[in-house]
Amino acid sequence: MSRLKKIVLLISISLVIIGFTPQFTIRIIRDLNNPYTIDPLALEAEDGTHISSIIYTPIGEKSHGGIVVSHRYWGDKLLMQPLSVELVRRGFTVISIDFRGHGASGGQFISSQLLYDMKAAVDYMESELPYITQIGVIGHSLGAIAAAELARAYPDKINATVAIGSLDFNPSGISNLLMAIGVTEPYISEEEFLNALRIYTGEQNVSIGKLYYGDFVGGNNTMVFVGDNSSHLMEIIDPKITYQTIQWFEQVFNGVPADNIILTEWFLEFFSLIFQLGAIILNFMLVIYLSDYIFKGKNKNLEMGLIKESKTRLISYFALITMGFAVITFYSLLSIPGNADRFNPLSSIIFISIGAACGVFLILLFLIMSSEQNFSFKIYFMKFKMLSSSFPKRSIIFGIAAAFVVIISPTILWNLPAQNILIEGRNFSIMIGSIFISFPFFLMKEFYFRIIQRMSKKSKIYREYINTVFAGIFMDNLIIFAIFSLGWINVIYMGDELLYLSVWIRFSIIQNILVTWIYIYSGRNILGSTIFSSIIYAWISVIIFPSFGFV
Repeated sequence: MSRLKKIVLLISISLVIIGFTPQFTIRIIRDLNNPYTIDPLALEAEDGTHISSIIYTPIGEKSHGGIVVSHRYWGDKLLMQPLSVELVRRGFTVISIDFRGHGASGGQFISSQLLYDMKAAVDYMESELPYITQIGVIGHSLGAIAAAELARAYPDKINATVAIGSLDFNPSGISNLLMAIGVTEPYISEEEFLNALRIYTGEQNVSIGKLYYGDFVGGNNTMVFVGDNSSHLMEIIDPKITYQTIQWFEQVFNGVPADNIILTEWFLEFFSLIFQLGAIILNFMLVIYLSDYIFKGKNKNLEMGLIKESKTRLISYFALITMGFAVITFYSLLSIPGNADRFNPLSSIIFISIGAACGVFLILLFLIMSSEQNFSFKIYFMKFKMLSSSFPKRSIIFGIAAAFVVIISPTILWNLPAQNILIEGRNFSIMIGSIFISFPFFLMKEFYFRIIQRMSKKSKIYREYINTVFAGIFMDNLIIFAIFSLGWINVIYMGDELLYLSVWIRFSIIQNILVTWIYIYSGRNILGSTIFSSIIYAWISVIIFPSFGFV
């Protein structure tokens, strides 16, 4: 096993180096033929909300066009960097923003106010960059909707709009509108695009891929473009969509299409994926080495027989009863007067966790009461202690150390552009508060999950791990997927609630993949895996969604 660990460790380090080196080189040296700078930029929306941004400025000769770039829901400005880089290489000045409640921006996520976040970048271009005479906006998914709303609200300011992966059903009044999607876009039908073209052009005989009017100066150009082999999430790095987007702005700002476009985003994305793969494998291996060092071969807690119930029933109880209780809690907290306006996606993780923790407590209380002749709460907590008594100090230290190991790789990757992902002093207290708030709820869930994992104990760790991860994802999301299905087939209207619940699904998948591995190597102590979950959640709430935290 030791030899195998060394081989896997060497492979992971090699992948990290192979993936990191080209990105580092290109982003530091950048394009010698089309040089540019990348700098952080702090903006302020009309309501005083801090909007974190990156400004990409060409060195030397500049186009007179400026472009504001916005991201999808649960994204940030760094996701849009490949497209932003391609645009600045053409001589366009680009400002890429984090929407409020996303990335490093402040404020609460309120979809109706996102256009003001983009307008802050437009106002900056008008007031601080006198060489810019024309402005375009581009957005992906949620950002595409905001870009279209901004262009319609301020037609005198916006000369061109590119909407990727979303559709404005009434595009009238938007100057030079390009709508682009991937060929496997699941959310928009071809007929919906054709209807939008009919409204925009006033013509009935319209088709996808055709340029209408051709008058970029008059601002009434429009087209629907379908990319090649890309789904909704991958549209922003689809080479054909990127190429068409560049051509669109070239024609609006410079009057003619370009004939010398050379794309580099595919190259950066390819090596970024290699880096991420290597980092994931490396993190898993470092956790093993960290465990070997902290526990130094001490026996793990393998005591069995915690609950007299079958594994299948325990899984069913959690998937149906506990998560049903969690969903009820989620909707109850959402329905509190005034709370809906302050509600946000990452808070949904804590709200659902609160419900799940209460459900776990009640289910286990019932099971223990029904199986013990002389029940007392002492018996309940004795069983709880069985999963938290082995090497508690070492397990907590291991959980903390493992969390920082996992945080390091995205920090390195995200620091390559012009954003510091390290925790600022003003956010440290928020992170500590998030850890304390989330810890008891994650702990109760860990108690239940690891009871089931004990029943899944296999001779091979990887089999135990895979079985537990899939069981955990199923338990966490069975009812959530059912709710999503009702929303998808329009049985019920849910609006932003689907977005909030989608955060839980993604968090649940990541949590099960990471935390199950941490538990196996934390002395099989739920304190280690719980502190790991709490730190990761707190870090996400401070760094990725600063305003989405519960505190």
